[in-house]
Amino acid sequence: PWGRGPGARPPPAGAGAGGPPAPPPPPAAAPPTLGASTAHILRHHVFPHTAPFVFAQLIFSAPGAILAEAGLSFLGLGDPSLPTWGQILEQGFRTGAVFLGYWWWVVPPGLLIVLTAVTFMLLALGMETVVNPRLREA
Repeated sequence: PWGRGPGARPPPAGAGAGGPPAPPPPPAAAPPTLGASTAHILRHHVFPHTAPFVFAQLIFSAPGAILAEAGLSFLGLGDPSLPTWGQILEQGFRTGAVFLGYWWWVVPPGLLIVLTAVTFMLLALGMETVVNPRLREA
């Protein structure tokens, strides 16, 4: 008899009438109650909100992965069946290309490693305005 509808009485004093209101349900809680499928919920409610963060995380981690792979390959700890810039640098140093003046064995792979890492860092700086809501208003 304490609910809503005809003939309902107000709740007695102290039965939760003076507390703060309950928080509203999250936006993704409504579609399942309306009969939306899981794929629809993911496509329209979850992915649009998480995609910028996932993309930014991939861009932020790419320079570290590139430099780690090149460094490990330079030290001889990479996969010898795959040619990498680190292996090219290591081969140039091992054969004495630097001391013999064969700069083209060392400079191009070194520049490409640096250029690729800087490119990803600039992309990360550009994505920062998308991911950080405080920077959107400026």
